[in-house]
Amino acid sequence: MRQIPIMNASFLKELQELVKANVISQQTADDIHAFYQSKKTENNSFPIILSILGSILVALGIILVIAHNWDQFGRGIKTAFAFLPLILSQALCFFVLLRKKQNIGWKESAATLLFFSVGACISLVSQIYHISGTLSQFLLTWMFLAIPLVYFFSSFVVTLLYIGGITWYACVEGYGYGNHVPYWYFILLLLLAPAYIRVLKSKPSGNAMRFFNWFLALSFAISFGTLAKSFGDYHVLFAGYLGLFCLYYLIGTLIVQQTSRVLGNSLFSVGLTGILFILITWSFDWLWESPPYDNPWLVTFSRPLPYLTVIIFLLIGYLLFKRFKEVGTEAADPVPFSAYFFALALVAFYHFPTAGVLVVNFWVLSLALYYIRKGSIRSHLGILNFGLLIVTILAVFRFFDDSIPFIWRGIIFLLTGIGIFAANLIIIKRKKLLSQKTQS
Repeated sequence: MRQIPIMNASFLKELQELVKANVISQQTADDIHAFYQSKKTENNSFPIILSILGSILVALGIILVIAHNWDQFGRGIKTAFAFLPLILSQALCFFVLLRKKQNIGWKESAATLLFFSVGACISLVSQIYHISGTLSQFLLTWMFLAIPLVYFFSSFVVTLLYIGGITWYACVEGYGYGNHVPYWYFILLLLLAPAYIRVLKSKPSGNAMRFFNWFLALSFAISFGTLAKSFGDYHVLFAGYLGLFCLYYLIGTLIVQQTSRVLGNSLFSVGLTGILFILITWSFDWLWESPPYDNPWLVTFSRPLPYLTVIIFLLIGYLLFKRFKEVGTEAADPVPFSAYFFALALVAFYHFPTAGVLVVNFWVLSLALYYIRKGSIRSHLGILNFGLLIVTILAVFRFFDDSIPFIWRGIIFLLTGIGIFAANLIIIKRKKLLSQKTQS
């Protein structure tokens, strides 16, 4: 098939001729024009990336050159240098809005320069005039001043930098200093809602949407732990995290059914990885043998985490009920039930470490068998090997478990290795038989 030239003069002329001949309508011609314009934009993504990287390098270079001679300047010159990058960046942004508004490379570069110039100006002025403050206050001020760039320039790069900045603020405020709940983080996160809806409506399956989802999923997961009172409440913290990852997984499965790229689905990938990480962590006995409280029901409700955990568990129950109501038992999936299983295990076996470890190991093995069976039924090597990978990881960790005798560890490794080879051979032979039947 001959490749149609994208948005050249002859192609536009042909479109107009088709409209005049009543072969297509004007609306159809406009839709074709918009489609190939978007393709052109996607094909030019590499120069845009280079221009953004160039802008960042120029900004960092200027900062380093000024910093080299910083101590030799007076206060007035230092103040001028502090505002100079900000003024130049604003002038460039004004020029872009007037002359280069349709050029994505110019817009992203200018917005990125201004984003870093704002942060540099705040920090330099604070240093020059000895204005006291904490890192969290600096980040909070910077992010509030940077949020307009997300909307004035529709800048995707600044949006990702903004998400990184508010996550940094949440970590500094929630995990350091006085271990405060970073309430401003959630307000700053909500300010991104219009930008997210805009990207969702314009390109729901584009790369921008995928990056947006990955950054948001990781940002909220990183900041979620700041809602706990302390790491002493780790049983509540782990239960809350497992509930969050199960909720991610459940929401993600609705998206995975509509796309073939699992890695492009951040909620599914982060959720499943987080679930397995927490369960394998609790497959050791050291967490079970050192409970922070004598009573597992004793929870400190002075922080939002317990309340939010209850809400998350209710949401999981609602989504599971809705899913089974729509598709029945065909949607049986034990993975999202891990949150309830873990909560019940904590309550039932909190003072019985050996039983708790055995139960969690059994559940992880059950999840692995679920994926092995699923891959075998679908003759899908990727799903099958993922289940086998879970078994392998569990076996490797048990290898370093001193409470298990050497002979049993050796038997576990032998059986795991034999099972991996046998399962892959069976799937490969089944695929060959299916291909032979199809050809015949």
